[in-house]
Amino acid sequence: MHPDFLRDSKYCFKVVREVFKQISNPKEHLMEKRIGTITILIKGTVSVPAVNTLLSEYSSIILARQGLPLHNRNIHVISLVIEGTLDVINALTGKIGRLKDVEVKSILTKYKEEQDDEQERKE
Repeated sequence: MHPDFLRDSKYCFKVVREVFKQISNPKEHLMEKRIGTITILIKGTVSVPAVNTLLSEYSSIILARQGLPLHNRNIHVISLVIEGTLDVINALTGKIGRLKDVEVKSILTKYKEEQDDEQERKE
């Protein structure tokens, strides 16, 4: 056999194994807590109350918040440091991203913390 074929086969096997792990237990993958940042840019003031309402609703995953109004440009920038499961983080960014005149970007670190069943029941 050709050496490239063996190398490619090993790589394919690794990928298939990882996909199978996620398919066989998808909830486990989504229950990992991740640390990251979310940056929100709001144009104008129409959507500010809606953004603040959502941030209050998801305050349990927000570790830090910094707001910067740029009055001369009529935009507001909010940066968040967050820690939560992928489900919760994606729900927050999805809701914010659907608001009028709002842009949102998130960056998650590779750091993962497994959430055990007892801790999950308390929340």
